[in-house]
Amino acid sequence: MRVLVQLLALVLLPPFHATAQTIPPPDPSRLPELIHGIADDQTHYLRHEANHFRYHLHRVDPKEDTLRDVIETPDGSVARLLQHNGQTLTQAEDDGDRKRLGNYIQSGDLRKKQRDERRSQSYGLELLNSMPQAMIYTLTPGQPQLPKVDRPQWVLDFVPNPQFHAKTIAEDLSTGIAGRLWIDAADHHLVRLELHTTRNLDVAMGLLARVYTGGTIEYDQRRVSEGIYAYTHVRMHLRLRELLVHTVPYDADLVATDIQALQPALTAQQAIDTLLQDHVPTR
Repeated sequence: MRVLVQLLALVLLPPFHATAQTIPPPDPSRLPELIHGIADDQTHYLRHEANHFRYHLHRVDPKEDTLRDVIETPDGSVARLLQHNGQTLTQAEDDGDRKRLGNYIQSGDLRKKQRDERRSQSYGLELLNSMPQAMIYTLTPGQPQLPKVDRPQWVLDFVPNPQFHAKTIAEDLSTGIAGRLWIDAADHHLVRLELHTTRNLDVAMGLLARVYTGGTIEYDQRRVSEGIYAYTHVRMHLRLRELLVHTVPYDADLVATDIQALQPALTAQQAIDTLLQDHVPTR
């Protein structure tokens, strides 16, 4: 019910920016160029080519409700547990997490994290690279502006391009999603994405996984400094079947706060040392 109220509020609220119309919409003939630029920006962000970030991540899903202090590094992200189920940690829980972090590199957990992140990055890059060709984009004028964004946005809707022929597993996913984009009208960066699945999406012909029709994903990112963006909120409502076993709902809500761009980036060991030096309140 709360999510429904939030979505209705987003739709029904009047435009937040009185200056929303001061930047004219892009020429429709230049939309492919605009989308290519957005895909390039997101590619750089996904590859961590420009910046790594430190932030607090609150994650709620069927398995956990946690708050973590996360540091991204070129070797993979490292995190320290701050809260569990809305409560500060007990001394024993904090001691256990400190021990885990101290053994993180030697235990092989970092290598597993690197493999998982590289696999996700590979799929993400393939999907991003296909988006300019795999979708048909149209301007959607007159939409309410996002209330927590301090600059006007252009709004674009997208649907699968029937002329696009997928060549990879990741590209095939793009043929079964549609949605809406909010784009910063000043610097052309993505600030919000809403998408939904328009058909069942199969990974390896359904042998590995299936995402059923009707799933939704909402993704927000904000400007940390001029030209530098970081994600702030991801909300997923999906119905999944993995490895031909059983179908389960997958609801996850991730909120990133206290975001800092790290210059220069830390190594994994430096990130671990930094996290272990910080005091975490316990109960």
